Amino acid sequence: MSRFFAPKKNIDQEKSLIFIDGKEAHHIINVMRLGELDDVIIFDGEGNEYIGSIFSIDTKNHRVIVKILSSHKGPLETPNEIHLLQAIPKKDKMEYIIEKATELGVKKIIPVITDRTIVRPDKMSSLSKNTRWNLISETSAKQCGRADIPEIAPIQKYDDALKKWEEYSLILCASLTKKNVYIKDALKKNTGNIQKILLMIGPEGDFSPEEISQIEDHPNCVLISLGKLVLKSDTAGLFALSVISYELAMK
Repeated sequence: MSRFFAPKKNIDQEKSLIFIDGKEAHHIINVMRLGELDDVIIFDGEGNEYIGSIFSIDTKNHRVIVKILSSHKGPLETPNEIHLLQAIPKKDKMEYIIEKATELGVKKIIPVITDRTIVRPDKMSSLSKNTRWNLISETSAKQCGRADIPEIAPIQKYDDALKKWEEYSLILCASLTKKNVYIKDALKKNTGNIQKILLMIGPEGDFSPEEISQIEDHPNCVLISLGKLVLKSDTAGLFALSVISYELAMK
């Protein structure tokens, strides 16, 4: 069955109906060419999935109504909530990071401007990028079978992003400093109730010494190594997310 997205406000639990419009309705009608009584899967972006049958199609107004047959919680990607703080890389590499991080189960992505970040979008450009990035996370979630959609936070400065670090039970900061440890060892040393993890990935050239000094003494922060080779920023986060997910699944 094909999967489609409908926000929770479009789902009427009492009448067991889901109302789909806009680009998703266009996709159902004109791309997939589905018809009445065809079965579909709908997810609401908040962790719920619905098995339904198309009840009616309004081709003129691009609206589809789906009758709910059953509902269930979508699959959990990881038992822990992982957020990715990512220094914005050059060109369109952030789009690739968001797409793949969504597939790897990240709950939230925080694009940041650091001391060594080359890309520094203005306010209008930032809003445009954020809109596009949220669309990419929605599309990727639909493709990979997630029932929730990762939040893409507004672009912010490094200092502003760190104001919320107290909400994390573990902060893993990838760095080229000599004090760092491997991800596996960092997770072993923190065997307590790790509910929310922040993974920090810097720009090409790493976080600045000043930025490292801001976090290295935080009790929940561990400086981690990603191996003997120096990875590009757009590779580093995806590598680290894969290792973290694997190690947590093995616990």
